[in-house]
Amino acid sequence: MERQQLFAIAIVIAAVSAAYSLARDLNDDERDFPPGQAALVHGHATASAAGR
Repeated sequence: MERQQLFAIAIVIAAVSAAYSLARDLNDDERDFPPGQAALVHGHATASAAGR
C-alpha cells in the first residue's frame, strides 16, 4: 500500500477509537448518576424531575 493510504487508514482507526472511548465515557457518566440524583453537569447543577 502507498504511504498515503496507510496514513488515511490510521486516521480512520484513531477516529473510531476516539468515538468509542467517548461513548463509553458518556455511558459511564449515566451509571454514576442514576435518575433522581442531583449531578453537576457542565458547570450547572441539575436534578431529575422524578421524585421531586
